Amino acid sequence: MLFQAPSWKSGILRMQPSRQRASPFTSWLPANLKEAETTEWAPERCTNTENGVTPYDGGTIMSARFPEHTGEDISRRVLEAISEYELFAPGERVVVGLSGGPDSVALLHVLLELTRSGAFPLDLVAAHMNHSLRRGAADADQRFCEEMAAQCGLRCVTRAIPVQSNREKGESVEQAARRLRYDSLLRVAGTERAATVAVAHHADDVAETLLLRMLRGCGLYGLAAVAPARPVQSGSDVSLVRPLLHLQKRELVDYLCGMDVPYRIDSSNADIQYRRNDLRAHLIPALQEAGCSGLTARLSRINSLACAARYRLETLADAHWERVLCGRDARGVSFYADRLLDLSPPLRTALFRRAIQGLSGREHCAPGLQREHWRGLDAMLRRPPGAALSLPGKLTARREHGSIYIFCAEQERHTDSVPLPVPGRSGPVGAYQRISAVVKTIPAGAGLPDIAGEQDPFTARLDADHVPLPLKLRTRRAGDRFHPLGAPGGRKLKRFLIDRKIPLRERDRMVLVIDARGRIVWVAGEEIADFCKLTTASEDIIELHATPG
Repeated sequence: MLFQAPSWKSGILRMQPSRQRASPFTSWLPANLKEAETTEWAPERCTNTENGVTPYDGGTIMSARFPEHTGEDISRRVLEAISEYELFAPGERVVVGLSGGPDSVALLHVLLELTRSGAFPLDLVAAHMNHSLRRGAADADQRFCEEMAAQCGLRCVTRAIPVQSNREKGESVEQAARRLRYDSLLRVAGTERAATVAVAHHADDVAETLLLRMLRGCGLYGLAAVAPARPVQSGSDVSLVRPLLHLQKRELVDYLCGMDVPYRIDSSNADIQYRRNDLRAHLIPALQEAGCSGLTARLSRINSLACAARYRLETLADAHWERVLCGRDARGVSFYADRLLDLSPPLRTALFRRAIQGLSGREHCAPGLQREHWRGLDAMLRRPPGAALSLPGKLTARREHGSIYIFCAEQERHTDSVPLPVPGRSGPVGAYQRISAVVKTIPAGAGLPDIAGEQDPFTARLDADHVPLPLKLRTRRAGDRFHPLGAPGGRKLKRFLIDRKIPLRERDRMVLVIDARGRIVWVAGEEIADFCKLTTASEDIIELHATPG
């Protein structure tokens, strides 16, 4: 006996055998289903209503009309999707997101049917997220899912994710719920040692998402609204898969009716203050009445084609990434400008998008970027060094010598001086882990080549008689001047760095060694000052060494 009819005497859902035909998993229909096209359950009774829905605790348990789509047909189509997109490996552990609604309940039972029939065996674990948004109804959803999983012989992992108290600034309730739900599913997958999380998005979800994006004026990436598989989060090894994308809502409801399986109805889905619900209730029916028959299937087809095109672009981006990548650091990514110009504009945009997604930590969107931003990035490739473009998400793109650098908002410069004892060493400063100083005496009879030693950009040898102590270290400041070795006179440090083609992103982290008179005696890693160079008359040397961070 798998299920029992509901009883709320103890406050927990219980099931009893149905008098209708039994499925391999459930027997959840009440005795009078034959007399009703739509039936609901309420505490201690089973009543038929005009619309087939009677709420309790803010939610509803329903069984739908008699089926037009057989369980065999649905299972076959899901199996085809699993094979086409290689969503699962046979026998692997899969976490199934279970809300209690018809979509997730159908997904759980289809995968269970494929497992028990041997068509595609999986190790299934149900996972329910309690968003705590609908008072008692949310707790009733949780009890429903726990009972359903238990009767199916599965474990149900539940997690409380209070959405309202964990919303980020500017985040809507729906956005927060989605973010927290995926965070929790990823943690469940880690705890359960599962490499895959399955969710129940279907063709109607695709159509609604695609329409919302089209109304906002999306491009190709926006048309690729819902992919069959992707990582749960950026950089994660856990896959999020959607086996029901080719099925429509009515087909899933028919399937549940044919399998005698009840489900919960979320009353908030009828609240048209949410734009998706308003679109579902008004725009889509209006389009269908205006002659757009098969709208859901057509939009789903557009999504599939856009996903295929996006996959092709991203595959090309994979192939070109290392060739066009100039460098990367903790703050940004740099590309060779000429190598990008050799590529087609769509491919350049795909590479820019990948960099921005990585910097934003959001693998599947480039937050806030509009068409003018992508065009601006492309135009930067033909602009002179120093040109900059502000982007959403506190990002900036800057044209440099031979490259374009996309980076997070620059950190505040550190201009405070730190002492450098001679002899001794400093701690981390700028781009270096430490800078050390020692004093050496020049051997009698040594020539200038012997004094200067080997050329090493991170080592400087200065005439101690021309470097008044104490020494200090700092990063650059506005108005700094420097007299480079061999130059006829001093000039602005900025001009020296430009002539050396030092990227702007590196200039603020360069370390300057300053003597007691406030003069720059060494631009670490680049050049010493002319006034403290070694000569045949030098007797003592201050040797400086910088260790890059």
